[in-house]
Amino acid sequence: MDYFENFLGKGDVIAKIQTSNYYQNYIAQFSDKENMSPAVYSVIREEAWDLDALDEIEKQLALLGPHERFMFCILKCGIRVSKFYFNAGLTWYFTTIDSNFNRCHFGGEEFQNY
Repeated sequence: MDYFENFLGKGDVIAKIQTSNYYQNYIAQFSDKENMSPAVYSVIREEAWDLDALDEIEKQLALLGPHERFMFCILKCGIRVSKFYFNAGLTWYFTTIDSNFNRCHFGGEEFQNY
């Protein structure tokens, strides 16, 4: 903003941008879309499923991708899943169920006693 005011002498640039045809056409793409619920946002952006919000997610199922819809069907059937791995295991989705799997690992902390 300071650049426009100090160097170009155009302090009203925001108002001009907002009234331009380009800006009006751009925001028109979003004006008729439905607001995404927090539970659906969590699935899409955070890759996390809140199992208490499945009914809320079901109302906006059209916003989810095909693999997310498949995950939803699994969860809606009552199958208890803690993580969904897909894309050759490169990414995963968490759920609010804790995993029962305890991975055994060995590291340097075993040698701190010596």
